[in-house]
Amino acid sequence: MIASIVMIGRRWFDGCNTCTTTEVVVTNRDGSIVSGKTSLTTGYGDYYIQAGTEWLVSEGLFPKEADGCVLWHYCRENNIAKFCTVADVSKKKDL
Repeated sequence: MIASIVMIGRRWFDGCNTCTTTEVVVTNRDGSIVSGKTSLTTGYGDYYIQAGTEWLVSEGLFPKEADGCVLWHYCRENNIAKFCTVADVSKKKDL
């Protein structure tokens, strides 16, 4: 069972599109940690959270039936601590 989810997004604007990646760190209640990073995607604003949520689903950490559910709502309903932050980077290689 998940205790906390941390998502660290990075955004880079190429003049036309906003490219993002998301690092995801999941801490389970037994103390084990699962982490990974999404592939480069395009999306604006808080899209890094959606990309991170899709990664959680693909790894079997987020129930498939909850896919499309807003992450903060799912975390609140299941007593999961959540922290999301994003940084705008100046170079694509920093994604």
